[in-house]
Order: sequence, then C-alpha cells, then structure tokens
Amino acid sequence: MNLRLPALITVLALSIFAPGVADAQKGRDPLPRLDISSGELTFDKAGDARTLKLKNSGQGELSIREVRVGPGSDAGFRMDTVEPKTLKAGEELTVTVRYQPEGEAAARKQAFGNLQVLSNDPDAKETKGTTGVQLVKGKTYLLTAMVFFPLLMALFILLFLKDGQTNALRLAAIIGAAVPFILSLYLFKNFDRTLGMADANFGLQYVHHFVWIKSFNIEFFFGVDGISVAMMILTGLVSLIAVGASFSIKKQVRGYFIMFLLLETGMMGVFCSLDFFLFYVFWEVMLL
Repeated sequence: MNLRLPALITVLALSIFAPGVADAQKGRDPLPRLDISSGELTFDKAGDARTLKLKNSGQGELSIREVRVGPGSDAGFRMDTVEPKTLKAGEELTVTVRYQPEGEAAARKQAFGNLQVLSNDPDAKETKGTTGVQLVKGKTYLLTAMVFFPLLMALFILLFLKDGQTNALRLAAIIGAAVPFILSLYLFKNFDRTLGMADANFGLQYVHHFVWIKSFNIEFFFGVDGISVAMMILTGLVSLIAVGASFSIKKQVRGYFIMFLLLETGMMGVFCSLDFFLFYVFWEVMLL
C-alpha cells in the first residue's frame, strides 16, 4: 500500500503536466500544425449535421490529402466530399458530417464512428499522417455516474460529516451504494442484446470516450459489453449489501465508509475501463 500510493500520485501528476509541456513546444518551429476545432462530434438524432474546422496553426503549408469516414464506423455517418487542399498559415477548411442511418439502425440509441484527416502534420507522423475525430450518436454519461457517484459521496462524508454522526454516515453510505445499483438495473434493462462484435464499435455500449493525455495516447474510455454489464450489476448489489451489513461497526465509522465507497469506485471503474492506463488507475484505487 505504501508503494502504490506514490506510484498513483506520480501517474496522475503526469496526466496534469505532460500535456502543457507538449503544447508549449508547439509554435516554436516553422512547421505546419493541424488544429481541429473539436476532437468529437456528437449527434442527437437521425438527420443531424455537424461541422468541423481544420486550421493550420503552424507557419508552414499544411497539406490536407484526404478527409474520410474511417473504417469500422457506423454506416449512418456520412460526410460531404472534401477535395485535397493546401492550407497556408492561419487558413481553415470546413468539413460537414451527417448522421443518416437506414432501416433498423435508425432505432439504435448509440452509434459510433471516426473521421480521419490525412495531412503532413509532423505531430501525426507516428500514425502515418492520420488524425482522428470521434463521431458519436447518443452520448451518455451513465457509466461515469455509476463509477464516480460513490467517490462523490465519500468526499461528502469527508468534508461535511464527523465521526460521531453515525446515522448520517450510514445514510450517506447507503445512498452512495444504492444509486449505482439502481443505475446498473437501468443499464441492464436498456442494454441492446442484438449487438455483437461484428457491429460498429465492436458491440460496446454506453460508451463515454475522449482523449485524456494526448501526448501519451491515453484516453478516458468507458464502455460495457454483455460480460461487464453483469459485473457492474453484481458489484452494485454486493456493495449495497455490504454497506447494510456494516451497520454493526462502532469504531472509526467515518473512515470505514469513506474507504468503502472509494473501493466501490475502484471496482466499478475496473469493470468498464477500456483504456489500459485508466484500468491501472482504478485497479490501484481498488487495492488501496
């Protein structure tokens, strides 16, 4: 435990300071730089259209060789044709993407895809000049709420409750465990069992995904499949039962419930994390 805590603090510190160091290095050389107005385009319903601006924020000429909907994307994502173009410093190019599903796909609550921009941006050299933009229909924060609600209740106990307020501590712990369990039942009820590995996004559902630490290719990536849904429900149920069984504890009640809710956050995060770094963080939280 004594070794894990410093290691966890170190990786979290890197997540905060590394992006700023990488950004500070930009702009000091006469190279082209691709600046995309958004790393994600979100669509609410069929027929929605979203625009994306590609800007050359560097000093050299930026060559946009191709803009395309990437492989593995839902067939409903379509874009207007974009011809190859060279952007001088400060110039912009606008791209329009539409979500137009057909048939049964129109009834899906979520759809995923990606937009690929091929350019001579030196920052994209490792990906062969390809920069990606995520396409999402039906963005959801359900898994994020399930994972971090116990942590919020642990912070509430830490900041506002004292060790002698036994009943208030028990109530806060019950709420912290009950809400994720109720949300897990909603997750199970609305999980689409017709989707599988052959479908877009490999059948993952309730995905919440964005780039966390770009310089290290680390992402905040939550999602569930059939197995992890079962584990989320089981974790919520066992945690709720365990809180109820802990009412017999008489000493250090406040500290116990804080650590228990932190444990639940770690367990929930482990079962829905789809990025290895994120998985490691929740695994260490769980072991603490």
